[in-house]
Amino acid sequence: MFKDKLKELRQKNNMTQEQLAQKLNTTRKSISAYETGRSAPPHETLLMIADIFNVSTDYLLERTAPVDISLNDNREAFRYYLNALVGQNVPDTVLQKLLKLDTIEAEKLPDQLEKIAYDLLEISKKLKSI
Repeated sequence: MFKDKLKELRQKNNMTQEQLAQKLNTTRKSISAYETGRSAPPHETLLMIADIFNVSTDYLLERTAPVDISLNDNREAFRYYLNALVGQNVPDTVLQKLLKLDTIEAEKLPDQLEKIAYDLLEISKKLKSI
């Protein structure tokens, strides 16, 4: 249930009800009401909660389960993919920065990879001009 997901995410992120309330521009009492199921957040607040915890609204509403993909667990595959994408060897410094992303929620992976691809193409253009 949403109330359980909210409390779980808040605690997992070492956040108090007060801290979450400040991020949402609401009161601690409202957060308490959401976590006990006495009330549900408005649509806009639900979207903000999803953004704060980097999850989908479907996950918050238990319509999907999160799947984590660790780039570090697949370092060589990731390196191969990036090298193929850019058309040359990606410098280790760039790879290390990308690996700091570490865990990416699976449903957000395509958007993240699209952004990474764009950044890599820009890097590639700069490297080719040197």
